[in-house]
Amino acid sequence: MINCRQVIRQVALMLLLACVLQGVAFAKELNPKVTVRVDGMGQGSTEVAVDLLPGEYIRVELTAASGTGYEWKLLEESKLATVEKSGPEQVYPEKNLSGGPNRVIFTVKALEASGTENLQFVLARPWEDIKMAAKKLSIKMTVNRP
Repeated sequence: MINCRQVIRQVALMLLLACVLQGVAFAKELNPKVTVRVDGMGQGSTEVAVDLLPGEYIRVELTAASGTGYEWKLLEESKLATVEKSGPEQVYPEKNLSGGPNRVIFTVKALEASGTENLQFVLARPWEDIKMAAKKLSIKMTVNRP
C-alpha cells in the first residue's frame, strides 16, 4: 500500500530540487562575464575584445545626455549572439534632472556557433549619417565552443 506521507515527502523534495536548480540557473544569468560601460560625453572611439563560451553573456551599459536627440544603437544584427536592448532610463532618477544622463543596456548572449565578429555601437542622431556619430564602441567578440 502506498504511504501518503512518503508520496508527499517525495513530491516536496522534487519541488525543492527544481526550485534550487532554477535558482542556480537564474543566479548564473545575473552574472555577466564582462560589463562594458561607455559614457557618451565627448567624442571618440572605444575598442574592447571579449571571449565567450556559448550561453555566456556580456552587459553593455551606454550613457548619453537626454534631450539631445542622440541615442545608442547597434549597427548590425549579430550572427553569433542574441542582443536585447533595455532603456533608456535615467541614471539618477531621484534627482529628476532635465537633460540628465540616460542609460541604455544591451545584453549580448553568445549562441552555439563559434567564430569572431565585431559588434558596432554608435551614439548618433537617427536623422544624421552614421559617419557623424559622436561616439563609437567596437566589441570584438569571439565565441569558442568548449
